[in-house]
Amino acid sequence: MEVHNHRPRKTQVKVRLDVRVQGQLVHSDFQKLDLQARKVRSKQVDGKDIQRGEPDSAWAKFEIRNIDMSANPVVHAYLDGVKDHFPLDDEAWLILSPSGGRGC
Repeated sequence: MEVHNHRPRKTQVKVRLDVRVQGQLVHSDFQKLDLQARKVRSKQVDGKDIQRGEPDSAWAKFEIRNIDMSANPVVHAYLDGVKDHFPLDDEAWLILSPSGGRGC
């Protein structure tokens, strides 16, 4: 999961990953990421100073083993304890399915 910091100050976030199979939690893990403040760059456009913020980013990488793929596990990755102005992008869901060789 890639995490971006658009804030003007550095921060540490906790990325949590939960895996459920048939509603039961079978795996849970977390990582802490340190993110620097966004960088603000200026450039001249038509004689005007335009500022553009570039967020810092980092990846949280998780390894999941010994999960029954035939049960279509549900993976939920989210920022734990983060309060911001747009909470809808603080989490992601993924349903895993086995590769079955059936095409469309």
